[in-house]
Amino acid sequence: MPDSPVQSNQQNNKYWVLVPAAGIGKRLGAKTPKQYLKLHNREVLAWTLQMLGDLDFLEKIVLVLHPDDHYFSANLAAEFPDILLVNGGEERQHSVAKGLEFLDSLANDNDWVLVHDAARPCLMPEDVIKLVNSLVNDEVGGILASRVKDTLKRSEISLPAEDSFSLCTNAGAEGSFSLFADAGAEGSLPAEGSLPAEGSLQAESSLKVATTLNRNEHWLAATPQLFRFRVLQDALTKAQKENFIVTDEAAAVEAMGLPVKIVEGRSDNIKITTSEDLALAEFLLKQLGKVNA
Repeated sequence: MPDSPVQSNQQNNKYWVLVPAAGIGKRLGAKTPKQYLKLHNREVLAWTLQMLGDLDFLEKIVLVLHPDDHYFSANLAAEFPDILLVNGGEERQHSVAKGLEFLDSLANDNDWVLVHDAARPCLMPEDVIKLVNSLVNDEVGGILASRVKDTLKRSEISLPAEDSFSLCTNAGAEGSFSLFADAGAEGSLPAEGSLPAEGSLQAESSLKVATTLNRNEHWLAATPQLFRFRVLQDALTKAQKENFIVTDEAAAVEAMGLPVKIVEGRSDNIKITTSEDLALAEFLLKQLGKVNA
């Protein structure tokens, strides 16, 4: 285990953790939310909570659940008795805001809040400590991210005929798809081969390359994302007032015009989104020595 993170010389700020896990699959239609899928005979969420719980410098872990969540079992509650449970909201940002509201009476403005995806069970403690040490004297915060290794394309939709389609999108301009948004929304595994929910197309069509992007200018945003308590709360409050939907905490902070630092993390800190991800996570946990080979 790496050394404990250094503390600020100015204040003894605490580190609080929020794990948004309120996605129950209503948007993607799968039977079991991804955070409750079995990974080496344990829920994905259990692996995530265990990793976070092993970091003794963290003050408390707040787990944000859907009000109607019936997957969080008595066994999970018994395994993690010190975790604080809070009811979440409709979207990820609302769930995080609910968690921050719960912490409002416990955290100071300059305390740190570490937000981590429930479906990222392969996070290594070294990455968390690297993030903390990189930001210890920062006034805003930052994120873990990994470099883009493949050639990156922006796509566009080629439609077969006028008025023969129904396009549903809340992504960028003119219905283009975002090829990466790795820290995004909660929910369950999509059907194999299906398009992302953002930018789904209900018609015969094809995706074509619009342009090739400079991969050196792009990063795959991951979690944890670490921000000062008041900075993050103000950013999410502003986003909610303006009906601005964000898929990660950094986007809300960016919208405030504040600088968000990038801290390079491991590329195997994957988020389980597809069945392929689940199989890869099983392999990674073995390679990382978390389970017997």
